[in-house]
Amino acid sequence: MRTLAIVGAGFCGTVAAIEFIRACRAPAKLIIVEQTGAFGPGLAYGDQSKSHVLNVPAGNMSALHGHPDSFLEYCLLNGLATGPGDFVPRREYGRYLSSLLDTALSSCGATLSVERVHAEAIEIKACTGGATVLLSNQRRLTVNHVLLACGNFPPSTPKPFISIKHYSGYQDAPWGTLCAPARTLHPSDSVLIIGSGLTALDVISRLTEEGHSGKITAISRRGLTPQVHRGHSHYTEQNADLTRQVMCSVKATALTYIKTVRRLISDSPRVDWRDIIAALRPCTAQLWARLPYAEKLRFLRHVRPYWDNHRHRAAPEAHVIFDRLKKSGQLTVIKGRLLATDVIDDKLACTILRTTEHSTTVDAFDLVINCTGPNTSVSSAESALIQQLLNEGLIVSDPMGLGIMMNEDLSVVTAEHTTVTWLSYVGPMLKSMFWEATAVPELRQHVSAHAIRLAEKLCHHADNVE
Repeated sequence: MRTLAIVGAGFCGTVAAIEFIRACRAPAKLIIVEQTGAFGPGLAYGDQSKSHVLNVPAGNMSALHGHPDSFLEYCLLNGLATGPGDFVPRREYGRYLSSLLDTALSSCGATLSVERVHAEAIEIKACTGGATVLLSNQRRLTVNHVLLACGNFPPSTPKPFISIKHYSGYQDAPWGTLCAPARTLHPSDSVLIIGSGLTALDVISRLTEEGHSGKITAISRRGLTPQVHRGHSHYTEQNADLTRQVMCSVKATALTYIKTVRRLISDSPRVDWRDIIAALRPCTAQLWARLPYAEKLRFLRHVRPYWDNHRHRAAPEAHVIFDRLKKSGQLTVIKGRLLATDVIDDKLACTILRTTEHSTTVDAFDLVINCTGPNTSVSSAESALIQQLLNEGLIVSDPMGLGIMMNEDLSVVTAEHTTVTWLSYVGPMLKSMFWEATAVPELRQHVSAHAIRLAEKLCHHADNVE
């Protein structure tokens, strides 16, 4: 009997398990390892805050490739009045994923054995016929293939805060087990948020939900704030096809891409710019692949912040809170950089270079929250498993710092440039290959295709691990 271990049971791990179960047609064993014990929600959808809603409309949030209305049907069956354009609380999406997994497990035939393991995978080693996986409970699994489905890593600590990383007034990650500040936050306390994007918006929404009335300051290098989704698009598929044809025909440089997008928007004054951006989603991976390495670096350095700002937008209800706080003066967004920080009188004194005012100030805050976004550099990822794989050369960081090196079939590539046939990956680190690899619509395609390949690879062979 062939055995597959999936490490991680958030969105990618859960969908991979479901698709593997559906595709498996021969005796096999599936082991799903999840360190939190919550199989389905993961970090992204385990949030219980009612103010944290999905950043993608419900109509695009089906987890099942080929079943586009799956999430809408779940909402209907569970009494949630939800339309395709609505933004549902993330906690409901986590419950949806758990429900899908439970349904898939209940449909397993006698030939497929599935085990869910509440533990952390801390080491993976090669063995004859596959690999061994050491868990935090000291159990060692022997399997034919390991699928890494670990999601986003916590943000890296900004340099001015490295020396005081463990200070109670500094919060190094805004979500997961690290989201509760070590000190008691009083309603009138002043809060500094490092970053002004969607993660910052989540924190601001949570603070508002908890009745926070103190001053909130958000700082980012460019001062970009979240763009908002809007209602139904009137952009026809024919228009979208023409947009994609134009983009795929231009010279493959970062500058040409951005100039072409701007021209497409300016040439269509009656079309919302969001429609142009949305039209490019099906061909984004192709556009990314066309760019030479030097142009990809140029895109990352000069274009990425603006692309991300327009591509990944906020739900209208979340943006309303943001706008209200800005207009009331409770929230201030600074374009600038943090130069230094120190603890003075139980507050964090932060030296801020304010770009717009061309001045430097020292401001005191009761709490500082790092909202710079997920860390995509595996070399600095705070994961014992990832560091073990890196140290032993089983995985290697891609040169752009977006993830790990992989082949087209998502098998990882070693430091010696060889393919590890028994180890593959699905998740946001696919960004290095496809660029679009963080939102559900793209991830479900990558995960589904890979899970089906694994089922064909493992279940159509009868050899056991020796």
